[in-house]
Amino acid sequence: IAKTITHAADDMFHFMLVFIFVFAIFAWLAFWSFGPDKEPFQTYLVSLNSCFQMLVGEYPWTDEWTESWTQKVWWMAYTFLVFFVSVNVLLAIIIEAFLRVTKQIKETNASANVLLDLGFLAVLKVVRIANRWPNHTLLLRHCKVTELIQHAITPEELATSRFARFRSAASAEKMLNLYYRYLGPRVLGERGQELLRKKKELIMTTQFAKDLFGLSGKEVEKVMARIVQIQRVFRMKIAWRRADRKLKRAQRKADAHGHALSRMGSMGSDAS
Repeated sequence: IAKTITHAADDMFHFMLVFIFVFAIFAWLAFWSFGPDKEPFQTYLVSLNSCFQMLVGEYPWTDEWTESWTQKVWWMAYTFLVFFVSVNVLLAIIIEAFLRVTKQIKETNASANVLLDLGFLAVLKVVRIANRWPNHTLLLRHCKVTELIQHAITPEELATSRFARFRSAASAEKMLNLYYRYLGPRVLGERGQELLRKKKELIMTTQFAKDLFGLSGKEVEKVMARIVQIQRVFRMKIAWRRADRKLKRAQRKADAHGHALSRMGSMGSDAS
C-alpha cells in the first residue's frame, strides 16, 4: 500500500489541484444560484459541505428539483463531472499505480510467498549468526554508499567494505550464494547473468562432446582448453592484421600529406 501511494503521489497531486478547483466552482455556483431558495446552499461553507455529501452519495435535499431548468442542469453537470468522472479518474490512478508496483515485484523476483519468505528469514538468521555475517542495516548502508558505482556487488567489495565487515571474501561469497539459491538468477547483474549463460553453454558443450566421442570429463576439458587456445591465436592474428592495415593506411595518408606539402613548397620557390 505504501509503495502504491508513493507511485501514485505525483498523479494524485495534479488530479487534486484540478478536482479542488472544479469542486469549489460547483459549490460557488450552487451557493450563488440556489442559496436564497435552498437551505443546503445558504452560505458558501454550507454549500461546500452539501456538495461533499453529494460526492459520497448522500443528497441533502428532500424535495425534487423541479422548480427551474438551471437546477436540473447544475445537478446533471455535477453528477457527471464530479461524481462519475472525477471519482473514477482517482480510482484509475490508484489502480494503475498498484498494477505498476505489482509488476515491479514480479519482475524483481524479490519474494516468493509468505511461507518461503518466513522460512528463508529464519534460515538466514541462523546462518548469519553461525558465520558472523553483518546484519541487514550494515549491508543496506554499504549499498546506499556505493549505489553510484555501476557494477554488481562482488565478494571482494564486501570483504573490503568499512560497513559490511566480512571476515573474508570467501565468507561474503558464501552469503551471496545463499541469496542466489533463494532468489534465483535475477539477483545477478548483467555481467553475472552473462557469465551464467556462458557457464551453462560450456556445460552443454562438454556433455555433447562426452556423448558424441565417448570421452571422459578430463579429456573433454583438455580438448576444450586446446580449442580455446586455438581461438585465441586466431583472434590475435586477426587483430594484428587489422592493426597492420590501419598502420599502413595511416602511413599512406601521411606520405600523401607530406608529398602535397613538398609540392606546395616547390611551387612557392618557383614563383619567387
